[in-house]
Amino acid sequence: MNEKRYRILFKRIVLLLLVVLVFLFNTIAYTNSDKILGNIAMGDNVTTKNVLVSVKYIFNELGYRMIPDYKRNLLVFSNGDNKIILDIENKKFLVNDDGVNIEVHTDIQTISRKYYIPLNILSKVVNTNKINFAEDVPVLMYHHLLEKKDIKGKFVNDSAVIAVESFNQQMKILHEQGYTTITLDELEKYLKGEILLPEKSILITFDDGYKSNYVYAYPLLKQYGFRATVFIITRYIPYHMTEFNPEKLQIISWQEIQRSRDVFEFASHTHDLHRLNDKNISYVICKDKEEVFRDLKFSMEILDTKYLAYPYGQYNEETLNILRKLGYTLAFTIKPGKVKPGDDLLQLKRIRINPNINIWRFKKIIGVK
Repeated sequence: MNEKRYRILFKRIVLLLLVVLVFLFNTIAYTNSDKILGNIAMGDNVTTKNVLVSVKYIFNELGYRMIPDYKRNLLVFSNGDNKIILDIENKKFLVNDDGVNIEVHTDIQTISRKYYIPLNILSKVVNTNKINFAEDVPVLMYHHLLEKKDIKGKFVNDSAVIAVESFNQQMKILHEQGYTTITLDELEKYLKGEILLPEKSILITFDDGYKSNYVYAYPLLKQYGFRATVFIITRYIPYHMTEFNPEKLQIISWQEIQRSRDVFEFASHTHDLHRLNDKNISYVICKDKEEVFRDLKFSMEILDTKYLAYPYGQYNEETLNILRKLGYTLAFTIKPGKVKPGDDLLQLKRIRINPNINIWRFKKIIGVK
């Protein structure tokens, strides 16, 4: 009798031990598979999806000098005795490895006048392991610019008016710190996970479309090799250029728009909805949705853009629905902060630069330590 009971007890103990072992095995297997899946997800982002990177940025970071050969459609990257050639027409790298010429074929995409190539292909040509990329991007918001001597009368204490001298100092800091200005197209692709951006990337924007952007910002940005975006109210755009008058608020003309496209890209600030009703509510919100739809459609078509900045930063769910129907892909608010992948593309943050921001505060905003 006792022997039978011992056998039953022994079987139960063995069964219990088996259950515990199975549980432990499954737990370990689950944990390891979770880690492996995480690694696969990262690898998939880099290799399967072929995330793109700027060729110029990679080679600059590695200490190479870029020498364009426009006649043969080549980019030659030189680092002492080491030379790597990108044959743009035939989409391949030519690499000399210990006297042996190696060809590495690649996809090449032109995005905002820059050559982008899959990171996994570039990794076969050079060591990209130590290259840093942007985790987030500051989007700066400016409005009107005037020289210090002209900031008087109605422009005194106007938070939308920045001294040209201050703007120049800010751009100089960006240039000295090695910042790369990006376009809206690049930002969209970055936020969607299609490209990686240089670690120090920044988007410069101007709201409303003042003539001062052309008179003052355009030559300074060009001097530093920078690009910028102007969100413009299309209803007020004159066709012909007029003489600049610092005592007035003037809108950039169509002629000036065409002349400055090497630096500026132009996006929507609505056609005729940049107004407030008697309760300080934006027309974007308080007007009939059909009227808002027509306005945003017209502005989109006349500028050939899919990007918008909300007037006064005001919008609602109906606004978002209209933008989606029309095919707008990025829209900017005045909520403070940087942007990063995973953000709502129609509710992007910006950092407003006002005249009270001194140079130390500006450095902190952009992340200079």
